[in-house]
Amino acid sequence: MASSAAEARDLSALGKRTGVPVPVTVISSSETTPLVHKGTQDRRNSAEDQFGGHAVCPDAGRMCPTPGDPKKGASLLCDPCGWCQNLCDKHSWQLLGSTVVTHHLLKGFVAGGGDEGLLGKPVEFLLRAQNVPAARLQALQAVGTAPWVLKPIIGYLSDSMPLCGYKKAPYAIITTLIAIVAVACLGFQMVQHPSLIALCLFFAYLQIAAATLFVDAKQSEATKGNADLGPEYITFTMVGMNVGMFASLVIAGTLITYAGPHSAYLFALPFVALLLLPVCCNWLQEVKLAPDQSGFSLAAARRSPCVLTLSLILVPLVSALAIGSMMDFPSHILLYISLIASVMMLLGYLLLVRFEIGGPVAFSFGLRLANLHIDGAMFYFYTNTAEQYPAGPHFSPFFYVSCLGACAISGLIVGFISGNGMFKEMSYRRSMFITILLRSCTQLTLIPLLLRWNVAYGVPDAFYAPLVTFFDTMTCAWRQIPMSVLFLQATPLGLESSMSALNAGTSNLGIMISFFLGGFALVMMGVEPAGNPGESGEFANLWKVQAMAALLPVLTLVFLPFLIPSATQTEQLIVENKESTTHNAPFTRLFPRWA
Repeated sequence: MASSAAEARDLSALGKRTGVPVPVTVISSSETTPLVHKGTQDRRNSAEDQFGGHAVCPDAGRMCPTPGDPKKGASLLCDPCGWCQNLCDKHSWQLLGSTVVTHHLLKGFVAGGGDEGLLGKPVEFLLRAQNVPAARLQALQAVGTAPWVLKPIIGYLSDSMPLCGYKKAPYAIITTLIAIVAVACLGFQMVQHPSLIALCLFFAYLQIAAATLFVDAKQSEATKGNADLGPEYITFTMVGMNVGMFASLVIAGTLITYAGPHSAYLFALPFVALLLLPVCCNWLQEVKLAPDQSGFSLAAARRSPCVLTLSLILVPLVSALAIGSMMDFPSHILLYISLIASVMMLLGYLLLVRFEIGGPVAFSFGLRLANLHIDGAMFYFYTNTAEQYPAGPHFSPFFYVSCLGACAISGLIVGFISGNGMFKEMSYRRSMFITILLRSCTQLTLIPLLLRWNVAYGVPDAFYAPLVTFFDTMTCAWRQIPMSVLFLQATPLGLESSMSALNAGTSNLGIMISFFLGGFALVMMGVEPAGNPGESGEFANLWKVQAMAALLPVLTLVFLPFLIPSATQTEQLIVENKESTTHNAPFTRLFPRWA
């Protein structure tokens, strides 16, 4: 999926998959990883006296009791019931209930963290039934997840144009009603054309992107007044989301295997409609605006025109890519559109935004572009039958979705837990240099599987593929940790929400474009499987594309000293004019009146 992981997602996304099926949280405006990230942990360790006399354990989300106060110090690991009771005492039940519906059930369970689960995984099988080639399959998947890129625009729209006196509820209701229709169309097989399937997927994700954005905003509002609420609430959100992701993998794989891919959407439909409950009951406790405040307002734009400009640029770029994919433009046309979009966003950040923000975001964007996605080809490689690809692994839908997915999430969790201590004292440059190289190495270990060397040496696919998936996502998490901490720092004072949303949307745009770049590479190398009988030759050059996807990120290390600060992960990045987004940016130096 988030940016949140950017994702990060994000930064959900978190680095999405390159060659192995990896459920990943798409980066959202308030989170970049599917676990409590290091930045939050550091704030807890450095401000113990702010958390009600608690000493903070190294484990994410675990608070150790101080003597004489066992209830308030209940640990999630040692005393989950006491921890939950403590959480309910501190937070409103409406906010917790909204979080359960939007983050645990919708984003975690229904969307599998952002781009998988009951919504994302069945699409591969729906398109496979129509023999959609690999490059187009993954392009249509990218179109479906585009709402995660547009979250900054959703935020600006709801803030600037209230409906019926409310900023959030009407938009949540509208997107939910549209999502119900879209998911029902997929579940009852009312749409068959690949482009219409992608369009329905887009509207389903649009609801989840908007709902999580609104709850994130309420969370931010609630925690700003009381720092004690932040760490526990983040833990509650992320633990529930990861539990939902695990459950989603098992159920999605089972449904696809025994009842067909359409059944997953029928199963998800009640959960999609469930959002109407907290919205109509006003669990977010939204107050109706006065008549003189209910009209169109540009106050948000005036606070940061630079942020609004970059957010608006996302709309035509995403629209062009979506239209090109749905109209089945040739891969080289989509490549040109992708390159134009990439250049515009890179120039926008490097010219309009202060370097402390623009440099890291530009590097993250370039890294995600270089991380080519070849998911469409890998899907056919793993799941083609003996008739279609005699030498293939021939994984069942359950093994592909549930078993490999469980290994992927396990690798992410282990990576975040272990990497938090491993890279804590390193500088941004050093930790990113090491983790980018490590991720490239684990990506290269997929090549023996693609060349079928593991079978020649007696290593079963059912053992080798999950093992590679686990270590690949573990190093992916390691690579994401320093970037997540860096993104926490890359926001000006007073504009944390809007800038974080823009940074996450930009990172997710990089992920989206990498699908089109990977599709172009597949076509150029003659890797175009579509689930047809006797298509073994389509996989002959797949290992070359995988090698390209593994090694291209290493090239971004050339820009590491120029775009990433040499500071450690505990130092502040923005120390001058902290409220400004454009301080010392090249454009404002040339045109000071626009500063």
